[in-house]
Amino acid sequence: MKKLKGIVCVMCTPYKADESVDYDALRFNIGELLKRKNLGGIMINGGTGEFASLTEDERYKCAEVTAKEIDGRVPFVVGVTSESSMQAIKYAQHAESIGADAVMMAPPPYCKPDWEMTLSHYKRVCASVKIPFMVYNNPGTTGVDINLEQSVQLLSEIGNAVYYKESSGSLIRARNLKLEGPPKTVVLSGWEDLALEHAMAGCEGWVCVMANFAPDICIELFEHTGNREWEKAFETYSRMLPALSMIESAGARMVQYTKYAMDLVGFIGAYNRGPRLELSQPEKDIIEAEVRKLGLCK
Repeated sequence: MKKLKGIVCVMCTPYKADESVDYDALRFNIGELLKRKNLGGIMINGGTGEFASLTEDERYKCAEVTAKEIDGRVPFVVGVTSESSMQAIKYAQHAESIGADAVMMAPPPYCKPDWEMTLSHYKRVCASVKIPFMVYNNPGTTGVDINLEQSVQLLSEIGNAVYYKESSGSLIRARNLKLEGPPKTVVLSGWEDLALEHAMAGCEGWVCVMANFAPDICIELFEHTGNREWEKAFETYSRMLPALSMIESAGARMVQYTKYAMDLVGFIGAYNRGPRLELSQPEKDIIEAEVRKLGLCK
């Protein structure tokens, strides 16, 4: 299995005008990402990929298309978050069958399980496959915060729970996971405008939204952090921060903001699937201004 580190792009799912999935656009975007040297990986069916808006068959096909396009060239991760353990197991086993290097799962966002249920859920789903698991802690979205003590317990008791995507917005959590988690633990940043701070706290990579439209500068940042070139990293990060903060503060419009930025730079963001709405012109103007500052507009 390929180890995840550096920039892992959590891909958007493009749609056609009729709101059906545009698999050709997905293939194009993957192909463009694969042109980047030192890309750390590609993730499909994550939150940015609108997994909750996709049908079961669409999730399978998105994963299959991505696996075929990647063809082993970079690490490949599939999001398997679901409301039921049974369904998450199906997604995880399918991901393993098509060659995924890891799967990612958050607690069920509608159920909002307590800790006993959360631990049982992870144990059942993780036991269904042999490939590594990424624990996804995103309390702002799921309403469930896997605290430090619980996280250490989960990582210690489940053999293939290796990766931990930290999206609570806490630097202390990321730091202490590195200090207190089992030696196998690989902590990854899951917060756009804390990426450098998370790297300094010990995160080995970044599950990154901005890489959908600005992969080169994201890769540059983590190459600097990997080389401990902190002054160069901060210079790069300072250029990125306005766009990163724009994405992180977009709330329910994060996906639309990202897709519009993709369209501006030569990727295919395309259309949205309801209830997500098209952006207003003032919103588009804000995004374009930030993308132009990065020198990326076509």
